[in-house]
Amino acid sequence: MGAFSHCTGLKSVTIGYNVYSIEADAFTSSTLVEVHSKNPTPPRLGEPPNRYVRFSIETKNTSKLYVPKGSISAYQETTEWREFLNIIEVETTNYTLTVTNGSGSGSYTTGTMLNISANSAPIGQDFDKWTGDIENLYNVNLKTTTFIMGDANASVTATYKDIITTTPYTLTVTNGNGSGSYTAGTMVNISANTAPSGQTFDKWTGDVSGVANINSASTTFTMGSANATITATYKAVTSTTFTLTVTNGSGSGSYTAGTNVPIVANTAPSGQTFDKWTGDISGVANVNSASTTFTMGSANATITATYKAVSVPQGVTLHVATAGTLSTLIDANQKNEITDLTLTGNLNGTDIQFIREMAGCDARGNATNGKLANLNLAGANIVSGGNTYYSTYSPLNNTISANMFYNCTKLTSIVIPNSVTVIGDYAFFMCTGLTGITVPNSVTSIGEYAFCNSGLTGITIPNSVTTIGNAAFHGCTALTEIHSKNPTPPSLGNYCFYNVNQTTCKLYVPTGSTSAYRSVNDWKDFLTVIEEGSTSAIVPIEKDNITIHPISNGIAIETQDQTPVSVYNLSGQTAYQSVINGKVEIPLNKGFYIVNLNNRIEKIIVK
Repeated sequence: MGAFSHCTGLKSVTIGYNVYSIEADAFTSSTLVEVHSKNPTPPRLGEPPNRYVRFSIETKNTSKLYVPKGSISAYQETTEWREFLNIIEVETTNYTLTVTNGSGSGSYTTGTMLNISANSAPIGQDFDKWTGDIENLYNVNLKTTTFIMGDANASVTATYKDIITTTPYTLTVTNGNGSGSYTAGTMVNISANTAPSGQTFDKWTGDVSGVANINSASTTFTMGSANATITATYKAVTSTTFTLTVTNGSGSGSYTAGTNVPIVANTAPSGQTFDKWTGDISGVANVNSASTTFTMGSANATITATYKAVSVPQGVTLHVATAGTLSTLIDANQKNEITDLTLTGNLNGTDIQFIREMAGCDARGNATNGKLANLNLAGANIVSGGNTYYSTYSPLNNTISANMFYNCTKLTSIVIPNSVTVIGDYAFFMCTGLTGITVPNSVTSIGEYAFCNSGLTGITIPNSVTTIGNAAFHGCTALTEIHSKNPTPPSLGNYCFYNVNQTTCKLYVPTGSTSAYRSVNDWKDFLTVIEEGSTSAIVPIEKDNITIHPISNGIAIETQDQTPVSVYNLSGQTAYQSVINGKVEIPLNKGFYIVNLNNRIEKIIVK
């Protein structure tokens, strides 16, 4: 009783799926903020009139009670649980139960109770016990029992034991070992004697119904309910070997005619993929498969694995309609060759893991051969679920979660989804190749070490950001300019700009906010603070006889000869497209745009 009573520092508790009762005063006087109950059946809280209070009134009035999806009504109808004012259902994850030698396999949510049954025992045997992941089994010794699904995939196996009989039968092994008296069902090891000179083992003959493999000189015999005799027989050796040479692959050796040899092509060089087998290919089962077989003929043979260049489209744009399916949209041969990728739709942990591999780092932090440099996620949504993308980390909705792009050294630029509200801790830690990032105006906070030791040369922090965590830009030695759009300086954690050269790095702030930034620690350490905030979003750009002027609610472009012009928003949609000769005013809504002027790219923002 009172296990965690008066634990005032305890803020969150998770009650496992296998908890069925909670003793009196377990959490009274504890200031819980969150209670997570994993059991779809509310744990029993005692029977009145005994003391049955488990949670304080404050906890039940202010904290959030998270319960499995579909169980909220059960909690709302159960003593004391129903007193929680804020009960929230959460999605449950299905896990796979594999029942070997029995029934009950399937996909179930955590806490599900189900019956499993062993198959009928083989002849001469009886059910023994269940083995495997048996910690959630009601009784391992029952042929039919109950299993409670845990929070991970599980596998159980029904095992059997021999029925002990007392009547022996005689096994006679001619030309081999294993003769003796055995009860029915006994598995006996048998082996043929060494073959006479010039001969080799052929097969077993006689009462061979109990022989596991009549073509093997060393095998087993299962004793039946009668005496038995088996004989090892031999045949003359007439083998002549021939040489197989496998170039760019494995399988080379000397083989007799008719031998089926597994052959496997070596890993293709970078930028290439397996094409086909060439040479003496009449014996190759499938010339187009990197892993196949070769049937040895009556002559020496040479085969060669050949390769071809991987055709990789750049500027790839894909829509992921169903979270977790990105890998099905990109050919395996192109995965590590794509350098520019734009994604829309829903991305979960499985998709982020795949993107990480494309950008140079797998889920264990190891380097990959991926080359993805430019990633545009403006039109995508980060959703929870799927695999962990790094170590034990899983994504949260609308969040660049902790360590999401950790050590993705091949990334040079990224556009964060417009729906993201939080950039988590260590999100871009050690992204040494990352020089540019677009942060949408939906982001409110940047976590600790978020860009630590990255290669950023500049960043625009939107006016929606109010807090920046400890050491967020620690070690960003390449930073030359920071544009902070919030007139009120975002609050900074400790060592936020440690090892950033604040003497040379320019800080741009909204008009009239210099004094505010000059009065805040770390912000005030920037030697150069420049106010920016004209009503126009851009200053005039003049290059190669082409001029872009800001106008009210848009831009004006002036050229001296015919020039193809395309304007795109960050979702990749075309806002304007034409051929200009002279001056044209283009009305645009507020937002970020990319202007393509005869293959010359300019980035602008219309306010």
